[in-house]
Amino acid sequence: MYDAHATARSARRYPGVLPRLFSRVAARLPRAPRHRPGREPADAAASRPALRRIRMREGLPDLLWLLLAVLLFALLAGQPGVAAQQPPSASGMAASDAAPLPTRPPNVTHDVTRDAVQDASGAKGDIPMTTPAPWQRFSKPTDKELRTRLTPLQYEVTQKEGTERAFHNEYWDEKRQGIYVDVVSGEPLFLSSDKYDSGTGWPSFTRPVASDAVTEHVDRTLWMVRTEVRSRIAGSHLGHVFPDGPAPTGLRYCMNSAALRFVPREAMQAEGYGDFLGMLP
Repeated sequence: MYDAHATARSARRYPGVLPRLFSRVAARLPRAPRHRPGREPADAAASRPALRRIRMREGLPDLLWLLLAVLLFALLAGQPGVAAQQPPSASGMAASDAAPLPTRPPNVTHDVTRDAVQDASGAKGDIPMTTPAPWQRFSKPTDKELRTRLTPLQYEVTQKEGTERAFHNEYWDEKRQGIYVDVVSGEPLFLSSDKYDSGTGWPSFTRPVASDAVTEHVDRTLWMVRTEVRSRIAGSHLGHVFPDGPAPTGLRYCMNSAALRFVPREAMQAEGYGDFLGMLP
């Protein structure tokens, strides 16, 4: 704690110590220059060379020049012409010379599928089709047009989820080679090579012609839970699929003949299904 009386007693005991101490501290403190009217301060005149040095290059701090260099590099790197003018590396040149990138036509997916089917069948060359694939240009008609185009049974099965009578339908005992398509759109659905006699009285298949040819939906009608099968493009009701089929899939696609149209093997090429000929035995 500060004691004023003790300080006063020390001052009286040592009368010359404090003034000498204060004078020494004051001598070490910087003094503000006195400015007189009409005369320029000496310190101002002496500081002009230092200001000039700061404005010059050698007076700038090193950190500032480093920041300017980094900014200049970033601006140059952002120019597209700079990267394009840089020569390729040795590894890049070797890779480009050794393996040039192949070019593919726009319809590469269709060509690859066609080649795979032709390789399986042993045929070579493109298979000419007299007419384009009908399902590729399909546009679903109105309900009134469907009633006109389809028979009452076909309309009831495909549009109202009806079921035809077992053993009293067109394809339950069909044994010819060919393809089964949607009666509304003509899109391919099943192959005769995947058809088998299930003893149910309806045409049954182990699998569709392609994994995405049909769609499956939950059916809770008739107080049971079944898996409904519909065509992908037209959305026609085809039948149901059950897990009691033979190998290799173990599935039974139980379809309605009224939802299908059979195209025999000899007519597949003319009707635009030539791509599937190689999938038949």
